[in-house]
Amino acid sequence: PKIIKELINAHELSKIINATKANIQASFLQIISFLANINKSKKSSISSNLAVFIMDNLKSDLSLDVLVSKFGYCKNSIIQIFKEEFGVTPHEYITRKRINLAKNLLISSNMPVEAIAFESGFGNYINLYKAFIKFENCSPNKYRIENTGH
Repeated sequence: PKIIKELINAHELSKIINATKANIQASFLQIISFLANINKSKKSSISSNLAVFIMDNLKSDLSLDVLVSKFGYCKNSIIQIFKEEFGVTPHEYITRKRINLAKNLLISSNMPVEAIAFESGFGNYINLYKAFIKFENCSPNKYRIENTGH
């Protein structure tokens, strides 16, 4: 972009006119700071797009391979973006979103737990059960009973 060229030109000019070492370093740091902010903004945009895609497709296959093919980034980049932005891996992020959906369905509907497992993207009762035990320390049925009374 134009701003980068201007910053680089200012940096080069400061070297030509024999600016102090501190001034040269300051102009260089301006360039680095600008580039870092662009990178941070780009990562934030990517993570937002990933989060929206995940929420729109919770019932679908959301494996790392699917995210890689959809967004065109390597696995390590996607994992790093998630860890920086959300503090968890993509798998844990997706599992937590699915659990939240399942919890809402358990409380607000009379759907069988097996149907909720499918609707929330777990595919089957066993996967839903394992996720609930790991993240909620109880079964889906127990969660429903404790939060609805039936």
